[in-house]
Amino acid sequence: MFRNKKNNKYKRSLDEDWEKEYLDYIIAVKVVSNINEAIEHIQRYGTKHSEAIITENFTNANYFF
Repeated sequence: MFRNKKNNKYKRSLDEDWEKEYLDYIIAVKVVSNINEAIEHIQRYGTKHSEAIITENFTNANYFF
């Protein structure tokens, strides 16, 4: 999901959005079912410098690092 700067609205990200580098104050957020899906997504589309996960699960947080 990301914000459209022209009208300040949020929209659902499309598959091609994950392959873009925005070079702006834009974030793309994906909600996943589990840590493995998160890591798979990051390995496929990540830049290797600014990826993150948000979790309440301590084990998953440690696994990500």
